[in-house]
Amino acid sequence: MGDDLAAALNDWRAVLKQELEGTADLVRAESDVFAFAIDLPSDLSNPGFMPGVVRGSSGQSVGARLLSGDWEYSPQLSAFDQAQDQLVEICETYHDRLIGGDYSEDTAEGAAFRDAVYEAFLTCMAEVSDAGRFGDVTVKALMFSDDEHPVVEKSLRRLNPPEVAEAALPHLA
Repeated sequence: MGDDLAAALNDWRAVLKQELEGTADLVRAESDVFAFAIDLPSDLSNPGFMPGVVRGSSGQSVGARLLSGDWEYSPQLSAFDQAQDQLVEICETYHDRLIGGDYSEDTAEGAAFRDAVYEAFLTCMAEVSDAGRFGDVTVKALMFSDDEHPVVEKSLRRLNPPEVAEAALPHLA
């Protein structure tokens, strides 16, 4: 990845962390939030991302709650604004370097950038989680609504206690 793209990614990461802290504060204020995840973009031609929550009672196991819970994508529980716009702008600015001629496949630099974006999400989530900003939210993860990627399992294992990660893996990874 070129230095200019790496610098743009680093600037975006700072905004992402700040807005994730605000989002975590909004989620923590909701007493019935059981799980929080960011639905990641699966390709760079549509780099939007969206936070979601599962609400639930404490009477069910982690697996049962994730299985029975519907993900709620609520703008009221999101402080993401600039990070979303900035990621779109980066992808548009560097489009020809990131996305191949058929508009569906990443170039080698695009694949490296996409993986760096996922890693930035994971690092920011871990920093915010480690700081206690999510409060009593039981499950925290990165996920995809229409794709699979190793970062989902990695996020479950990094952001949650081992027993929560193991119970959530079959439902999210």
